[in-house]
Amino acid sequence: MLNMFKRPNDPVEYNYLYQGSGAAMLASMIAASSMGVPNVHLMGYLASSICCIGAICGLSSMPTARIGIFLYIFDTFLYIFI
Repeated sequence: MLNMFKRPNDPVEYNYLYQGSGAAMLASMIAASSMGVPNVHLMGYLASSICCIGAICGLSSMPTARIGIFLYIFDTFLYIFI
């Protein structure tokens, strides 16, 4: 759906690279939780809040709107699964 608004002369985007950092963060939170680290879910909420603020900032202008959408999707995913 996001490609519907893409123009032919837009630069190439590498948004799939966000998946690596997101997977690493989720894996480290799961590992810390399985090791018994106390209050690890609070760090997940902090990361989710930072992504939410970044998404709002990203959605504030047209050149960064696509990044804001991806941050919002990741924020929602992170908040649901913590």
